[in-house]
Amino acid sequence: STESKSFRTLKATPPDQAASPKISHSSLHSRVGKYVKALDQGHQLTDMSKQIIKNAIGVFEKFNFVRNNNSLAHDNVLPNHPEARFIFDSVTAVLRFIKSIEAARFGS
Repeated sequence: STESKSFRTLKATPPDQAASPKISHSSLHSRVGKYVKALDQGHQLTDMSKQIIKNAIGVFEKFNFVRNNNSLAHDNVLPNHPEARFIFDSVTAVLRFIKSIEAARFGS
């Protein structure tokens, strides 16, 4: 999935080192868990931030269904505008947070 690929690229190792095979080929839940631990070591996240990121796993997994079955990519039934905005904002909020604390890996 797209979300799995995103977390696969955000490795728990420094950007100049190769990824561990365990991280590259593990489940999304496992990758996110390892990633949160690495973030916590480098940024000392609050329990709330760690929980939000961990809870986002299920949201990311469901997002594939919405992307494939509730979007203009195919002849699909679309969610109403407020719901579509809520889905988009929920997913991008987590990604924006990660990008903000991992700016060097994103070239920002």
